[in-house]
Amino acid sequence: MEEGLKHLRLVLDNNFDQMIAYQAIVELPPILRASFENIIFNSSWTGSQPDFNLWLQKYNEKIDLIIRNGFKWQTIKFELKIHAIIADSRSRSKICNSIQFNGYYGCIKCMHPGIAVERVVVYPNLPHVKLRTNSCSNLQAETAEKSSVCFKGIKGFTYISNWISIPNDVIYDYMHLCLIGIIFLKKIR
Repeated sequence: MEEGLKHLRLVLDNNFDQMIAYQAIVELPPILRASFENIIFNSSWTGSQPDFNLWLQKYNEKIDLIIRNGFKWQTIKFELKIHAIIADSRSRSKICNSIQFNGYYGCIKCMHPGIAVERVVVYPNLPHVKLRTNSCSNLQAETAEKSSVCFKGIKGFTYISNWISIPNDVIYDYMHLCLIGIIFLKKIR
């Protein structure tokens, strides 16, 4: 299964969001995987920006039970494993309980500290930037929880870490990573 999180801004109001959590079956061919009939809807949130741990806590026990025991359909027993989480940058930072890409230590994959240049955090090329590992991420979450202060870009524990390895199973989506600037350039021309 592939987890997805879609963040929609329906109103020009920073205090109102619509978020949808859904799953896709990875084993299906891409054309079938993306079809409406094969998308599994989990939940939605409408209102002010959600606390993802509060949102995921409601589903934690049910998902844990299905991952541990699998499920049976007719006479076939299925095992479930969440392979990855794909979300846009705003949703990704919220679901991983980390700083956004434009803050210090804003990358979920590495430990680049970032530097402030005219009130903006930038990430210049640095030699030997350490990559985050799952154990490193867990230690940082533990430190942040104990001190109630963000530690190296991690704000604390997230329920999603019960099912995936952060940062290894957090995937950057191609559209937001590569195409947004290209689309913006085409609009200017």
